[in-house]
Amino acid sequence: MNLNKTWRRIRRRAGLDDVRIHDLRRTAASASASVGLTLEAVGQILGHSQAATTKGYAFLFDEAKRTAANAMSARVAEGLRRKTAPKVLSLRQKY
Repeated sequence: MNLNKTWRRIRRRAGLDDVRIHDLRRTAASASASVGLTLEAVGQILGHSQAATTKGYAFLFDEAKRTAANAMSARVAEGLRRKTAPKVLSLRQKY
């Protein structure tokens, strides 16, 4: 089945002449990662057999990165308010 003619018509009507079907696939992967789906789940949906392939597709949207950074800073602030020191993990240890 050839979707080229239909895809060109959809793009023209949407005013998105430079968008490829593959771009939608990447956007779906990024949207999925941004709402918290694991790379494994995203990869299974996309039919990837390698996590590295999915990692190349899925980038976090700015809002998701902002939310993650805020959560991280809140966690650090909470640790600083405690009377006992929080556990600090060495970067040299293997986990």
